Amino acid sequence: MKRQKIIKKWITGRDSIIDLLIMPCFVLPGEKIKEPLPWLPGIYRFSIDILLKEIEKALSVGIDSVILFECAEKKDEGLLFSKQSLLARCIRAVKGSFPQLTLISDLCVCSQTESGHCRLIEKGRFDNKKTLEALKNLALFYAESGVDIISVSAMIEGQTEEIRRVLDKEGLDEAVLMPCLKFASYLYQPARTAFSAEKSLLYPKPYHLPVNSRSRALKWCQREVVAGADIIMIKPALNNLDVIYAAKRLVNTPIVGFQPSGSYAISKFGLERCIMEQVSMPAPQKNGSGLRLVSHDPKYPAGSAISTLNTSLVFLMKSNRCRSWWGFRYI
Repeated sequence: MKRQKIIKKWITGRDSIIDLLIMPCFVLPGEKIKEPLPWLPGIYRFSIDILLKEIEKALSVGIDSVILFECAEKKDEGLLFSKQSLLARCIRAVKGSFPQLTLISDLCVCSQTESGHCRLIEKGRFDNKKTLEALKNLALFYAESGVDIISVSAMIEGQTEEIRRVLDKEGLDEAVLMPCLKFASYLYQPARTAFSAEKSLLYPKPYHLPVNSRSRALKWCQREVVAGADIIMIKPALNNLDVIYAAKRLVNTPIVGFQPSGSYAISKFGLERCIMEQVSMPAPQKNGSGLRLVSHDPKYPAGSAISTLNTSLVFLMKSNRCRSWWGFRYI
């Protein structure tokens, strides 16, 4: 099955630094746009045409995985039910140009909501039913467009089971599902500038798990695996090493540790002011995370080939070989 091949390719047999990288891409509507993010130096938002050129550069040095995040300038909840959504069009363009890529898409509604919430709101209240319908539609559109891995980040009950059911019904069971377990944290805040959602700079969100809810988190992991999750993502990673450790021993599924933008901001600005040094952070791997998502700043050494890329990159590090790389850029 293609799904199992994708998972195996993504998490095994990656012995060189190039093999351990994924390129995160914030996608904007329009043409010929490469826009820096003020709170994430070195991270850019790209229009689809420029993004294709950036991906070509990545491929030239051996990077074979990309993750996409949608950045809508004008919010339109109607696009959550349209095959012409920005991310669906981007997936088709990227896969059409680079079919060999392992392509990952973020799946949430927050890019199109004025509130910035991961929920649609009706009459001042979260409408979970409508949100779930939007997620199912988007997942279907992304899978039809050719995405390999869907990163479900809405934290809504029943999301994985419903999405898997829809994909299986439509014969799209080859798409890999990776639900995200989000703990409440202000570390997500800096990245929100990428989505032009000033109102969304309010954290923690009420549906994120409280920081002291380890038992609830483990039950969530079990439930998502039973519902059809192929990979589990836990974030913020360093704040929840105990959960990663326990989850790895509880479920027979790859675990991803995600370092959010606030972690990057702390280290980046500390480094610029000479109050911190470049350090390695192998802790998620020591505690059982099979993968770690950490963006890399090319101006710090991480292999001579990487320095030729004018983009930010994500590290995927295997737990069975605890490694460390230079650089701090986190999504």
